Amino acid sequence: MKPSIAHASPSLFQTDTAAEQKVSSPAAGATTAPTLTIGARVRMARLAAHQTQQQLAGEAYSKSYLSAVERGKMIPSFQALNFLAQRLGLPVSYFLGEDTADLFIPEQAYLSRQEQLDLLRSEAEELIQFGWYEEARATLAQHLEKARQRGDVRARGVALRMLVAVHIAEGQYTRAIETAREALAAAQAAQDQSTAGQVQLALVRAHAATHDEAAAEQAFQAAIALLEQAEDQDLLSQAHEQYGHFLAARKRYQEAYAHMEAAQRVDQQ
Repeated sequence: MKPSIAHASPSLFQTDTAAEQKVSSPAAGATTAPTLTIGARVRMARLAAHQTQQQLAGEAYSKSYLSAVERGKMIPSFQALNFLAQRLGLPVSYFLGEDTADLFIPEQAYLSRQEQLDLLRSEAEELIQFGWYEEARATLAQHLEKARQRGDVRARGVALRMLVAVHIAEGQYTRAIETAREALAAAQAAQDQSTAGQVQLALVRAHAATHDEAAAEQAFQAAIALLEQAEDQDLLSQAHEQYGHFLAARKRYQEAYAHMEAAQRVDQQ
């Protein structure tokens, strides 16, 4: 039986009445829980310390850098990791998976709206990372049902966006495209341009896998427009860079260069 990600992070829609949940990081060599990434450990420790990303980053690092670390998009240098460890009052060895710590993760009522959605994304991303697609689908189905009950269209959009990622990871591209339509409708209803942009980036992969290059290019262009509206600098930079590679692979070098330059400009802002 596959271990549950609940060992690693709380579910967005927990119904326990306790104000906090105690979460023990798995010991080295443990087989009952997945090995957490450095980013997942940073996120858990930050939430346990009741700090926002901006508070933890302080003046030494940017919020976008810490967000990228927590999402596994960047691996922090030892200097950065030591800085984060000191601010969180934990040894560096904990973040490297060489030590354990008892953390108290606040329930959803104690998290900001954005942190609740970040937890939903992170939970699904970790399940996908470990290849636990069945469990990811079941978890997202629970989130979708809770979102329906609460009339929370933004959470529905985020959950559907992650379900698109599950379908793509499984190679179910037609199903991914169908789910993406639902995700876009929900994201647009919630005026969540960032999630809509992420859905469009996911559609690029699905369309490219089905050899529909025209649709893939349209998805790239839609993603860039949405992420510009959302002012999501991290994802916007990634979208420009990915589109640049897409164009270069088709020998459209001048257009590719323009998008690679755009990615650099966004990074410098």
